[in-house]
Amino acid sequence: MVRRVVASRFLIPQRIAAVSDAELCLVRKCVAHARTPWGRRTVTALIRLANGWLYPPLALGWLYSIGKAAFPIIFVAVFNASILHCLYQPIKRFCCRTRPCQIAPDLRSTFSPLDAYSFPSGHAMTLTGVLIPMVVTAPRLFLPATAIWLLIAWSRLASAHHYPTDIVAGSALSFGVACPISIWLLPN
Repeated sequence: MVRRVVASRFLIPQRIAAVSDAELCLVRKCVAHARTPWGRRTVTALIRLANGWLYPPLALGWLYSIGKAAFPIIFVAVFNASILHCLYQPIKRFCCRTRPCQIAPDLRSTFSPLDAYSFPSGHAMTLTGVLIPMVVTAPRLFLPATAIWLLIAWSRLASAHHYPTDIVAGSALSFGVACPISIWLLPN
């Protein structure tokens, strides 16, 4: 608790507070889209996919499309996610950024967050770490991978669980870790 007060009062300059306000405005716009019946169903489906249901179909798709050659890709994806999750929790506990749904009464989420803090986004981090080996071995899949990433990123904003910088930071962390590992371990 003291760390949060210290972090928000002394370490975060006023400019970053202004960025957070602008981010909150963008989160509100995404939440407004998710309050329609279609939006609620879409966000619910995307959140379930991002909570783990997306990864088995991706692995099966790789196995179906390229056979045994998919095993190294799947291994590297799991390895990336494992390394990233070792880094993720300490970073979240250090930063202690409160989620939008916890600070703005109008952004109350109908979905429970998986943990207390928002920065960085573990969903964006994991998805990026899993998609990178796929794109490294098959660059033609860059656009579908980007579309999947954008949908999941939108769902994180629309659920009011994350700010845009949480998603960017999670993806950047993942890119910085998973890209070198994937390039090193996989033939391209």
